[in-house]
Amino acid sequence: MMARYRLNVAGLILILLHGIGLFPAFAAADSGLAATLVALDADDIADLGNRYLKRNNPDAFAGPDSALVCFEEIVSRYDTNQENVRSETLVVALSNIAYIYSRLFNDYREAYASLMRAEKVVDDDNLVNLSSHIASNMSFVVATCILFNADETNSLEKAEANRLLAKCLKLCVGTKDFMTSAYTLLNIIDVNFPENGEFVRDGIAVYRNLGVDGGSPELRKYMDIVVRGVEAFYDKDYKESEKLFALAGELSSVPARWNKNVFFNMFPIWIRAMNDMAQSRFADCENKLLEVDSIARTTGSVEMKLSTARQLYQFYKKTGNNDKADRYLLEFYKVRDKIYGKSKIYSLADIKLKGELDENRYKVSALREERLRSRSLFVTVLSVALLLIVTLATILIYYRKRQALVMELYKKNLELLENSRRVDACRKNESSAGEGPDCASESEGGDARAITDTDRKLIARIDEIINHGDELFNPEFSLPMLCELLDSNSSYVSRAINEGFGKSFKTMVAERRIFEACRIINGKSGRPDFSVEGLGLHVGYKSRVTFTRAFKSITGLTPSAYIEAAGKLSRSDKSLLSGDDL
Repeated sequence: MMARYRLNVAGLILILLHGIGLFPAFAAADSGLAATLVALDADDIADLGNRYLKRNNPDAFAGPDSALVCFEEIVSRYDTNQENVRSETLVVALSNIAYIYSRLFNDYREAYASLMRAEKVVDDDNLVNLSSHIASNMSFVVATCILFNADETNSLEKAEANRLLAKCLKLCVGTKDFMTSAYTLLNIIDVNFPENGEFVRDGIAVYRNLGVDGGSPELRKYMDIVVRGVEAFYDKDYKESEKLFALAGELSSVPARWNKNVFFNMFPIWIRAMNDMAQSRFADCENKLLEVDSIARTTGSVEMKLSTARQLYQFYKKTGNNDKADRYLLEFYKVRDKIYGKSKIYSLADIKLKGELDENRYKVSALREERLRSRSLFVTVLSVALLLIVTLATILIYYRKRQALVMELYKKNLELLENSRRVDACRKNESSAGEGPDCASESEGGDARAITDTDRKLIARIDEIINHGDELFNPEFSLPMLCELLDSNSSYVSRAINEGFGKSFKTMVAERRIFEACRIINGKSGRPDFSVEGLGLHVGYKSRVTFTRAFKSITGLTPSAYIEAAGKLSRSDKSLLSGDDL
C-alpha cells in the first residue's frame, strides 16, 4: 500500500484533468521552449525542468509536459555527446522522467525503463548518494505493477520489488537516510505482509541496525510501533499485534506534518484487517477492508481504488463469497482499464465467458485483445475499402480528364499536320510560278523584301532536303552534313533557315521528324508495325528518351498517348480528318 498511496489531492486532480484532456500541454503550447533550451547547459535545463514540475511543491503541479521535454533534452545531449553532461545530472533527469511517467501519466513501463538506465549509471559511476533514491523509485514502480495482477501473490514483479527494496534498505546504511529507510521498510511490509515473514524480519533487522537519526519524533514512534506489531504478528501473538496496530492508527489519526500522506491513516487499518484474517475474524476483517475502500474512493486515487478492489476480491474469494468476489473482480478490471487508458467497460458475463474466475487475469486479457483485434480489423478493412473507393474514383476522374485532354491535343496536331500539308503545297506553287504574298506570309512569317534571289534558291534547296528528302531521317544528320549537301557554310545556311523559315535548324529538323512520325501513326505511310523505339529510330532518333522528349515538346503528347488517341479516334469519329487526307 505504501507504494501506491503517496499521491496528494492536487496531484490526483492533475491526473484526472490530464486524463480527460483538460490539462494544458505546456510543451506543445510553448513554442519558445526549444529555443530556450538551446541556450542553456544541462544543469540549467535540469533547474528549469524542476521549476516546471515544481516537485518540491506537490500542491502546485504545473507543466509536466514541459518538464518532460527539459529532462529528455538532457538525456539526448548525453546520448549524442553534444555536451559533457555530468552523471549526477543524467541520473536526476532519468529519475524525474520516471516520476512524470509513473505519477502523472501512469505509464509504468516507460518509468521503469528510465530507472533501469539510471540504476546502471549509478552503479557504473559509483554514485552512492543517489543509489538508495533510485532503488526506492524502482521499487515503487514495480510494487505498483503488482496491483495489475488480481490473483497472484508471488509474481515476478513481487520478487523484483523485494530485490530492490532489500538493496535500497542496505544502501541506507551508507547514506544514513532515515526517511528513505522508513519508507522502504513500510514498502517491504506492504508488499509481503502477511506472508514472507522471514524476508520481512530480515528487513526489520537491517532497519534497526542502521543507527540512523532523523525524521520527526512522531514518525519514529509510529515506525517503532508498526515494527513491534509486525514482529508480534509473525510470533502469532495476535492480541499484542492488534494492540500495537490500533495504537499506530490512533497516532496517525491526529493531523500532523509527518502524516499528511493518507497512506499513514490507511496502513494501520489494513494491517489490522490482516491481523483479523489470521484469527479467522472475517466480519471484523471485512469491515476494516471496506473502511479502507471508502477512504480510497474519497481520495480519488486510481491506484488506491485498484489496491482495495484487489484486496476485497481476494478476501471474498478466500471466504467463499463468490457473488461479492465477482463484484470486486469486475471493479478491479474497470479501474485497471482506466489506468491503461481504455474506455471499454467489461461486464461480469464477459469475464466469466472463458472459464473460472481464478484464471480471468489471463482470459479477460485475451478476450479484450481479441475484441480489440476484431474492432481494429473492422476499422482497417473499412478504411482500406473507403480508401480504395476514393482512389478508384480519383483515378477514373483523372483518366477521363486525361483522355479528353489527349484527344484535344491529338485533334490540334491533326490540324497542324494539315497546315503543314498546305504549306508544302504553297511552296511547290512558289517554285513553279513565283512567290505570292499569301504564300510568303503563310510560310513562317519571313520578310520577302529582305530575301534575295540567291537566298530564295538556297531556301528552296533547304526546304527540298529537309521537308521533302529523307536525309534528315539519318540519326547522324546535322548542320555540317546539310552544309555539305548544299555546298555552303554553316553561318550562311543557318541565316537562310532563320530568314526563310523563321526557326532554327534544330527546331526545323525536329518538327519534320515528328510530323513524319505523326503521319506514320495516322496511316499516311501505311503505318508499319513499329515499336516506340523503332518509330523513333525510323525518323532519326537513336534514343527512345530523346524521341519521347522531342515528340512531347512538339505535340504535347507522348508517342504512346498519341498512338492510343489515334486508335480511338479512328474507331469513334469518322468525320474528322483521316490519315489519307493529310
